[in-house]
Amino acid sequence: MAQIAIFRAAFANSEALESTVRDRLGLRDLEPQLLNETSQRFQVSEDKLRRAMVGPEFVFNRFTKRRELYLSRLRKVLSELLSADNGLLGGYASLLIPREFSQVLRVCVLDDPESRAENASKKLGCTLKQAMETVRAEDLRAAAWSEYLFGASPWDRTLYDLKIPALTLGTEPAAALILEAVDKLRNLAENGATSALTDFQIAADASLALAEAGLHHRVACTNGSVLVTIDEYVAFFERLEGEIRRTLKGVQRIRSVAVAAGPRFRPPTMFAENDFALPKKVLLVDDEKDFVLTLSERLEMRDASPQVAFTGEEALSMTAEEAPDVMILDLKMPGIDGMEVLRRVKAEHPEVAVIILTGHGSARDKELCLALGAFEYLEKPVSIDVLADAMRRAGRALETRRKTDR
Repeated sequence: MAQIAIFRAAFANSEALESTVRDRLGLRDLEPQLLNETSQRFQVSEDKLRRAMVGPEFVFNRFTKRRELYLSRLRKVLSELLSADNGLLGGYASLLIPREFSQVLRVCVLDDPESRAENASKKLGCTLKQAMETVRAEDLRAAAWSEYLFGASPWDRTLYDLKIPALTLGTEPAAALILEAVDKLRNLAENGATSALTDFQIAADASLALAEAGLHHRVACTNGSVLVTIDEYVAFFERLEGEIRRTLKGVQRIRSVAVAAGPRFRPPTMFAENDFALPKKVLLVDDEKDFVLTLSERLEMRDASPQVAFTGEEALSMTAEEAPDVMILDLKMPGIDGMEVLRRVKAEHPEVAVIILTGHGSARDKELCLALGAFEYLEKPVSIDVLADAMRRAGRALETRRKTDR
């Protein structure tokens, strides 16, 4: 059996190395297979599956948990692919294999940033400065991914069995190191290999069942016993525990289920407990960046976490991806102005409550905005309490409409 997972630093020449290793060992390329099979089975585009790993974050992921759902689906398919011999999984997906699954050789292919920038400059046909900026941007993406999964750097030695500077060594010597490590791994006693894979599969099944039910919590499995860790505060822990147990009752091969509070399971502050009942999916649209960021911070103090767009084009793109519950919209912006944004949003997403917040409006503008379907028309400067009240009313109206439509 040969199973290899390779996490690659950008422009470290990993692709040539992976191709050489696959050819020498007769390995399947699991990366495209994982994306394709997950996409086909769950009717999700491969681009969205990649985005769940590489970013950028989905617009309202804090509330929709699309990333967590897509990752649970990737893990489910990955747990099945690993049951067959002889595969190499490269890229971001390689870190989805749990560290407890020791039957996989884990490799990190990297090199110093300067060498990778020189390689990038040649491949992209750009200046060395531009190449260095590209390498840094890719490294930041990698760091965000490993931080999300492990709370660690993507280059952390504890994540890998081997770290190989492929550019410095060259493809052949680097491949020789991997082949030697594969032989050592094969010679190790395989006791527990089957049970480790089974535990990974059970954990993947349990995680997917919970995610499909809207429950997104960390899942681990040891000898068929599942542990679900709650890392966010919930007021009724016992009720959630019961829901988790009911959801997992139909998952095969689970011997037992335990639910525990994790290290981040803490009650919110007294201020947050005052539940201002503001809508959760809020989009602020204004080209005055200082104003938007200040307003965003003030709304976050009221337990809302708005997303921000600085142009009408950006607002329409974000809304097309996932519509907010409430949009707080300025009128005077370069490019596509607020009036046009309002017109398009109400035509394509009539359920979105649009609150106009402008410092350059007129009585005619107010009349036209309300005629186009704006929920409220406010003028700057506005009291945060007045704005919050309008948002609460918009949220209640939206909830009433949803109940009526059921």
